[in-house]
Amino acid sequence: MGATAALMAVGTGVSFAGQVAAGKENRRTNEYNARLFEAQAVDSIARGEEAVGIEQEQARGILGSQRSSFAAQGITLDSETVDAAAADLERSTVRNARTIKGNAWREAMGYRAQAAESRRAGKYAYRGAVLNATGSLLTGAAQTAAMAQDYRYRNPTQAGT
Repeated sequence: MGATAALMAVGTGVSFAGQVAAGKENRRTNEYNARLFEAQAVDSIARGEEAVGIEQEQARGILGSQRSSFAAQGITLDSETVDAAAADLERSTVRNARTIKGNAWREAMGYRAQAAESRRAGKYAYRGAVLNATGSLLTGAAQTAAMAQDYRYRNPTQAGT
């Protein structure tokens, strides 16, 4: 009876430790993933800013080309036509920049939401593992106690010695 109970206790302890360790590792993995998602969010914003810079640079190039074209056609650069074309280009560039920034922000928010979900999943996985491990520990203790009770019932003379 003693060896069996000892083995059962060791098995229960190993099961408990394994479940807790698995829960901790799951939490660590989810935290690592969350940090990756956070980095992707930062990168998304940076890529958006870079894209806005490229958009503005391209607009300056277009404006220069338009001015050259107008000058080649004999249109003075201070005419209403040139001013209207420049204003249209500026409005378009501002609108595009706003769209680019908005898209980058939404992408970043998606990554941040994934980071939060990953952290939450890790936290609950760890809690679940600890609860399962505790359940295993209690089940093992109950089984060992039942085994001891059964042994005492079957061997009343040996139990008192």
